[in-house]
Amino acid sequence: MIAGHHGGIPDGGSPNDTADSVTLFGRLKRDVGPCEAWKSEIALPSLGLADIPDGSKVWMDLRSANYELYTALHKGVAVYDAPTPAGTAKMIKNADEIEGSKRAHIRDGAAVTRFIKWIKEAVNMGDVQTEISASEHLESLRTELDGFLELSFPTIAGYGPNAAIVHYEATADTNAEIKPEGFFLVDSGAQYIDGTTDITRTIAMGPLTQEMMDDYTYILKSHIAFARLKYREEMSGEETNALLRKPMEDAGLGFKHGIGHGVGHVLGVHEDAAVIKDLNKESAGIKAGMIMSDEPGFYKEGEFGIRIENLILFKDDDEGGIINEPLTCVPYEREAINKKLLTEDEIEWLDNYHAWVRETLTHMLDNETAVWLKTVTEPL
Repeated sequence: MIAGHHGGIPDGGSPNDTADSVTLFGRLKRDVGPCEAWKSEIALPSLGLADIPDGSKVWMDLRSANYELYTALHKGVAVYDAPTPAGTAKMIKNADEIEGSKRAHIRDGAAVTRFIKWIKEAVNMGDVQTEISASEHLESLRTELDGFLELSFPTIAGYGPNAAIVHYEATADTNAEIKPEGFFLVDSGAQYIDGTTDITRTIAMGPLTQEMMDDYTYILKSHIAFARLKYREEMSGEETNALLRKPMEDAGLGFKHGIGHGVGHVLGVHEDAAVIKDLNKESAGIKAGMIMSDEPGFYKEGEFGIRIENLILFKDDDEGGIINEPLTCVPYEREAINKKLLTEDEIEWLDNYHAWVRETLTHMLDNETAVWLKTVTEPL
C-alpha cells in the first residue's frame, strides 16, 4: 500500500498530522499469485504515481519500495519514509494466522523429516540422486499434504562446494550428484492455505571431517542463542546481531547474510520485520506476533556450506520482554554435533526441542520413519 496525502505535512511528521485527504491506490485486477485461490481484484482507484500532483506527500517505505516506484514520483512530491500501516499489520500476526502457521509447520515438518530419512538411505544404498532429483522428491512430498498451494521459493539444494554458494540454485550444468559423504544443504519451503514455511537443514550424507562437525556445532550454538533470546525493547539491532553471532564469531566463523528475516502469512516468504544488523543503532523493533527466521550459516568456498534455519514466533514473556518459540518442527543433524562444544544449557534446549519434534510428528509418520525419528531425537 502507498498513500498519497494532499495538504501540508511538516517535515518528519506523520501523514496523519495535518493531511486534508488521503488517497489509497494500487493496480487494478492484479493477480497476486499463480493459484486460482489467490486471484483477487484490488478495488482501489487506478491512480498512478506519476499522476500525483506537486505539493503532495507520499507515504512510502523506502526499505521495500523499488526504484521504479520511487523515480515515478514528480520531484515536487515529498516522501514520508516510514513503515506503512499495511506493512506493520502484516508483520504482526493475529491469533488465527498464528494458529494456522503452527498447523502448517507441523504438516511441513513431517514431509521434511520423511525427506531427510529418504535421501540419507537412498544415497547410501547406491541410488543415484542429484541436487535436482532430491529437490523434486521433496516437492512431491509436500504436494501430497493438505492445503498445499505452491513452493514458497525455488528450493536451494547444494551438495559439497555448491552449498558454499549462499543463494545457489541447481541448473543442468551445475547439478551435482550427491555422494555418501559430506554435507548436503537444503533450504526450502511451501505456501499452504494456512501458513508459509521456510526451513534449512544441513544433512550429513556420510562421514564428516572434524572441521565440518565443529563448524556445524558453532553454527548450531548461534542458532540456539537466537532461540533463547530474551529481547528488550531498548536493545538495538546492532547489539542484538552481535549477541546472536557471538558463539560462532568466537570460533572465527562468520557469514554475510542476515541472521533472520520476517515471513508473511501465505504471502511473501521474505517480509520486512525487525532489523537485526550491525548498521542499525536503533531498536531492533522485535514485536510479539512477528514470525522471523533464525538462520546462521558458514560457507567455506570450494568445500562446503552450513546453514540451520527455523521459523520462530515472538511472544511476550509477561516480564516486559519478548521471547520466541519454534514453529519449524524437524530434527537437527545429530551426526554433525560435537557435544563437547555445547554448554549444559544448550544441550538442555536441544533435547527439549527434539522431544517436542518426536512427540509432535511420530503419529504422522509410517512406523519405519517413526522409529528412525526416535533414534535421531534421543537426548544427547
